Amino acid sequence: MSLKVGGHRPRWLMALASCFWCATGSAQTADGESAAKLAERQAESAFATSVVLTDTEVLTLGLLSFDPGSFIPVDEDQFGTEESISRRDSVTTFALPWQWKLAPEESRLVPYIEARLSFLRTKQNIIRGAPEPEEQDATPSEQDTSDENRDRVYGGYLGGGLSHTLTEKWQLDAGAGLHLLRYQNSYQASTSLLPAGREDIAGLVSDTAATALMGEVRARFTYNGKFRGVPWKYQSTYSYYAGDTLSTAQGLDNVEPTTWSWANGITAYWDLPDVLNTSNKLRVLARRIDVGGDVTRTLGADRYYQIGVGWLFDMEGDPEWLDNLGVSVMMNYGSALSGGSLLLLYNEDW
Repeated sequence: MSLKVGGHRPRWLMALASCFWCATGSAQTADGESAAKLAERQAESAFATSVVLTDTEVLTLGLLSFDPGSFIPVDEDQFGTEESISRRDSVTTFALPWQWKLAPEESRLVPYIEARLSFLRTKQNIIRGAPEPEEQDATPSEQDTSDENRDRVYGGYLGGGLSHTLTEKWQLDAGAGLHLLRYQNSYQASTSLLPAGREDIAGLVSDTAATALMGEVRARFTYNGKFRGVPWKYQSTYSYYAGDTLSTAQGLDNVEPTTWSWANGITAYWDLPDVLNTSNKLRVLARRIDVGGDVTRTLGADRYYQIGVGWLFDMEGDPEWLDNLGVSVMMNYGSALSGGSLLLLYNEDW
């Protein structure tokens, strides 16, 4: 699950790449103050991005990324430029959810408890041009410098909700819960461009860590319909997340992540001929996700789009907890992480 900004670097990446210049080259900024603020914003963005990208009710595992433009004749950069794909290759998301329903599904009111483990990892190589060397025959490696930034967010979620069947076709779902998140950042900066004696600036955004508790409230409307015998559903889900840090490392004292997402999408299912006497279906999904708050720093946009095609097999409860299993190709358009991903799915609602 990932995602735009055609041909532009996201603001958080630009901030990290320039934080050393800001902290050393501005007479109005106290030593280290600018870099510390950028480190706090980076942590807030990482927390927000983690809860938004891993908020799912089915198992998802980003296995690989590719450029849709390599086999689809499109020219728009937002479908995945070389730059955006190189960023996506470094993004890994993982979500493992559970849900326990406390009443039969046929009931009009179905309370439930849900839990989820999640993981988000990003790795970025930030190449910056160094000042021109004095020797004319300097090699390219001497003229460029590369910083490496790594972010990891480990998450656990526990919550619950109530699903209410309004009519035969309409359903309302409301829920709330808590995310416990652990953020770790490692920024290995090349000190070749830093003034003598100011190598300590890199430490302000290097090897930092913070633990945060984020609350979530969610509301979802679902409409189930049929078109020429093909079942489809429309879902509109609004989620709001806000939290504060429980413990921080130096420079992350004022981290208060806040974000929200509003997803609207249509999913359709087509029956396919049995494969090895196993029922299977084609799943097609189109969705728009509007976002706000800290996550926009990572995405470089306030909305993005997803188009997915999946193949699901009916496992008939063998093992007992597994209803169906499949794979899906997901294309993401409209954010700093445009491109494609291969996802693993299980227990999809089909």
